[in-house]
Amino acid sequence: MLDAVLDLTGPATLTVATWTAASADAAFLGGWCAQGRIREFRLLIDYSFLTRKGGADAVDEVIRNFGPGAVRVTRTHAKWGLVMGADAEIAILTSMNLNKNPRFEYLHCTWDPAVVALLAGIADEIWQSPELAVAAKMRPQEHKNIFGGLGPANAGPAAPAGGLNAELEGMDLGDFVEELDFNL
Repeated sequence: MLDAVLDLTGPATLTVATWTAASADAAFLGGWCAQGRIREFRLLIDYSFLTRKGGADAVDEVIRNFGPGAVRVTRTHAKWGLVMGADAEIAILTSMNLNKNPRFEYLHCTWDPAVVALLAGIADEIWQSPELAVAAKMRPQEHKNIFGGLGPANAGPAAPAGGLNAELEGMDLGDFVEELDFNL
């Protein structure tokens, strides 16, 4: 999938949010970097990833190919990607992780500017939080506290509640879809 999208965008900045990834897939991305297909890569993973089999190896591979700032760790189960090229900006929404697991999965690619901007804003805010850089020794509650403080509803990581979900509280699906500028 990423290969086909990169064919459309040309050389691009790639951001991937996933719950898990394989080190072989991380190495494959490094090959795309060497070929000039990926200018920059950012990987957002769940904090538990570092403790799972092969997780630390995959993170090491990403850091080796893209530098120590390429990985952020937080509480996430989301699977999405952003491919930001000179010719196109594409958001990928999926149920797939970044590893080979042949199953029926959900996949949706869109160049809708509202979706791209939403995901880019989330990613940019997360990358501006140095506390979320790879930190295997953080406890799950520390990740939860930092993640809960992200988003426009809060002033920062010390905020006790709200965060990215605060804007959605009390909003029905129709309001949410309208907020994203979708037409039903």
